[in-house]
Amino acid sequence: MEDKDKKGGEKEHGLQTEFNGLTFQGWCDWINGEFKDRFLKCIPTINTHKTSQEEYGYLMNQLIIGLRTFYENGVHLEWQEKITKFLFGTNPDALIQQKIQVGDQLNMVRDSLVGGMAPLTLMDLVEKSDKNLKFEVSAILSNPSTDINSKVDLRFDFGDKNIDGVEVVRLVQLKAGYNPDVRVKEIISEKPYLGGVITNFDAKDILRKAKLLSREGKEVRCYAILVPAITTGPVNNVFGIIRDDHPNGRMIVDFFEEEARKVGFLPRRNL
Repeated sequence: MEDKDKKGGEKEHGLQTEFNGLTFQGWCDWINGEFKDRFLKCIPTINTHKTSQEEYGYLMNQLIIGLRTFYENGVHLEWQEKITKFLFGTNPDALIQQKIQVGDQLNMVRDSLVGGMAPLTLMDLVEKSDKNLKFEVSAILSNPSTDINSKVDLRFDFGDKNIDGVEVVRLVQLKAGYNPDVRVKEIISEKPYLGGVITNFDAKDILRKAKLLSREGKEVRCYAILVPAITTGPVNNVFGIIRDDHPNGRMIVDFFEEEARKVGFLPRRNL
C-alpha cells in the first residue's frame, strides 16, 4: 500500500487519507494478506527493534484510517463481518488467533492489535461527547517516529483558545483496558499515570515534546487516557464504536465527557 494523499502526493504524516480506486474488497484482501504478514513479522521484536516499532505504527495507522474511511462512507453488514472475521474471528487463520509470546506477554498479537486500535474508540467518545468537534483522522494520528520518541499517540487540535487567546493543542498517551473502564488524567509531572501503565519515563518524554511545541506559541496540554478495549462488551465491533444498545454504553460516554471536560481535554461548551 502506497502512502499518498487523495491527489497522489505525499502526506506530512506519511498516511493515506483516502483509498482511491481501492474497493472494500481490495482493502480486505490487503488486510488478510500483506497487512497480516507484515504485522506478524514485526511483533516478535517490537520491544527491542525500532524498525519493528515503526512498521507496527505504520500498519496500525493504515488500519485505523481504512476502518474510519469505510465506516464513514457506510459499510454493509456483510463487509463488516468479513473484516471482523479476518482480524478477530474464532477461525484459526484470524489474526487475533496467532499466538506470539514476547517476554512475559503471552499473547502479544492480541495485545498489540487491541491496543493499536484504541484510537478508534477515543475518536468515537470525542464525537459522542461533542458533535461540534471536528478532526481529520490522519491529522491526529502520530507518525511512528513521534510515537516512539515522544510517547505521543495522538494530537488533537480542536481550534479552541485559552483565556489569553492562545490556541490549545492536546497530546495524548492512549491505553486500552480489557475492563470496560474509561479514565482521563492530565499529565503535569514526571510520574506514573493510570496505575503505572504509563511510566514516569513516558510522562517525561511527552512533557518534553510539549515543551518543544509550546515554542510555536501554543498552549500544549498532555493527557493519559484509558478507553475500553475494542473486544470488550460496550464496544465489540471492528470500528471501535461504543454500542448504544449496551447497558453501559451511554454511561461510559457520559463519564468520559465529564472527566474530559473536568481536566480540559474537551473544550468548554461555550467556546
